[in-house]
Amino acid sequence: MIEATKYQIKVIQKKDFDFSEVENIFIDNDLQEFRETNLDLREIWVKLAKNDVLTSMLTDKTADEAVELISKRYKNRLRRISQRNEEDIFSIVMNNLTGLFDPHSSYMSPKSAEDFEMTMSLNLEGIGALLTTEDDYPIIVSVVPGGPAEKSGKINPDDKIVKVRQIKKVEVDSVDVVGWRIDEVVQLIRGEAGTQLELEIIPAKTEDLSDRKWVLLTREEVKLEEQAAKFLIVDAAMNDLIRPSMYDAYHEIVPVLESNEEILLYDIVGPVCETGDSFASNRPITSMKTGDLLAIRSVGAYGAVMSSTYNTRKLIPEVLVKDDKFAVVRPRPTYEEIINLDHIAPWLSE
Repeated sequence: MIEATKYQIKVIQKKDFDFSEVENIFIDNDLQEFRETNLDLREIWVKLAKNDVLTSMLTDKTADEAVELISKRYKNRLRRISQRNEEDIFSIVMNNLTGLFDPHSSYMSPKSAEDFEMTMSLNLEGIGALLTTEDDYPIIVSVVPGGPAEKSGKINPDDKIVKVRQIKKVEVDSVDVVGWRIDEVVQLIRGEAGTQLELEIIPAKTEDLSDRKWVLLTREEVKLEEQAAKFLIVDAAMNDLIRPSMYDAYHEIVPVLESNEEILLYDIVGPVCETGDSFASNRPITSMKTGDLLAIRSVGAYGAVMSSTYNTRKLIPEVLVKDDKFAVVRPRPTYEEIINLDHIAPWLSE
């Protein structure tokens, strides 16, 4: 994956795709023939990259804008892969193994178990701030009412964290956390109640990245009643998009309509009674209500070919869009059509 992505970045940055050519590409890996040489593999990688750029251009982006967007997407993929550690790999293997014996069971790494315990007990020791990442910077999403971050009056949503310094009897150097995995930043900021730390912050309102300030905080036991798990149940399920459940794939999920509502932390799940019927966990999204629409991005043909009618859920319709025109190219089947696909074995009808 790393080799393929690096090669695709080089290819698209040349900006010499010929979109007038008639080419075919197999989206379903099961239909791919085994490739014996790197040259054969690179042919597939080029076509996949070309398809990504073309798909982006079909959303009214210029060629340069499409290349910039797909380059950023590929670089983010490399960063996510490079940030995986032994614990991540072990968790993936163990979850696949437990799934063989019981689809309702999953493995929890020590870090995941710690987070789960905090979620269940609704308290933690730290500064009381919800973090995410944006362009490699850890970002403050929100602060817990009554927590150290809010009480300081110096930390606000959208502030960027640059460095963390632990306050100890012996002076300790600050740690630059730009580019770090968000879970590692969180582990660095959490700590025993009563201990202190300093954060170097770039205020949200400044456009000058050199405009920074240090904020001294004392960790406390933070009550998380308002941060209790909020499940956002959507009219979509693992039968529509199984990649997050199967591969731990990341898909950006955004409200269709922008709003100024409060940002909340959601676990985005479907209605199927399975532990794997989940699209994302701990996603900061503006407050949603019944009837609001969410968009799950970058699903594409991969999602379509892996979809199914599991649990007698109807396949979602496929829509082809060109400029201001659209057409339903695969309509949603009716329940009658789904049931009629099954036939009774002759010996059962005798």
